[in-house]
Amino acid sequence: MAAAHHDQDPSSAVFATTQAHYSKANVVQAYRHIAKLQPPEQTIFSTLRSTLATASVLDIGVGAGRTAAHLAGQCQSYQALDVVPEMVRACNERFAKQPWFKPDMFKLGDARRLDAAAQSFEVVVFSFNGIDCVGPSDRAKVLAECRRVLKPGGTLVYSSHNLNWLDGRGLLAKRGTLGDWLEEYWHLYKVRRLNRAIINTADGETTSLQESLLLEPPNDVLTYYARPARLVQQTIAAGFSQVRMFDLAGAELDSKVPHPALRDPWLYFLAS
Repeated sequence: MAAAHHDQDPSSAVFATTQAHYSKANVVQAYRHIAKLQPPEQTIFSTLRSTLATASVLDIGVGAGRTAAHLAGQCQSYQALDVVPEMVRACNERFAKQPWFKPDMFKLGDARRLDAAAQSFEVVVFSFNGIDCVGPSDRAKVLAECRRVLKPGGTLVYSSHNLNWLDGRGLLAKRGTLGDWLEEYWHLYKVRRLNRAIINTADGETTSLQESLLLEPPNDVLTYYARPARLVQQTIAAGFSQVRMFDLAGAELDSKVPHPALRDPWLYFLAS
């Protein structure tokens, strides 16, 4: 499948490649073994600890339950959705014996059309870049739906890919172990090669792009990338007045600054 430029909106293609990839048995199995929160999630969930204790939480794109293991037992009520039936089944199997588990806790659902009444939740979570699995116009629908189902003063937590990551021509910032760093560097190389139709092949720069759909290896899954400033603008356009931004180390950044040198592969946002 050819890479798509940001001025197109092949939402059906994005949705199709996402479902095809995440429904594979080996992918579902791999996600069942991912349990650790990322540093920005640790920071954000710690910040929300007192809110979570009495909150109704909607966890979108729950996958095989990575965030469920940390959130479901902390809040007053918990509902989780995923668009892939195999992931929902994995959650039901994984958590069936947990004291907080309920038969209808994990459901099939589409973030573009949430099956929930307006102002139903205090907190909505859409982590692990799940929102990047839809096309550009569908992102506006997803953010608007999150705003619709949140109560006044409610909070949205989500993460999204950072297009600045592709601008790096030197060495990437070292995060984690040497193995982690090498894996990230190799992945960046493969993404750049896959998306040469988008990247200016004369000088290898992507700085003119503000957003784009890129192919992600190894299965050429279409994934949305954007500049930090664009991600903040989209969130505000959906009706959120306060947007806080966090890097992958868990440090809070000034969301009013463009951050052209910020090269983290993805970023986290806390919006209200």
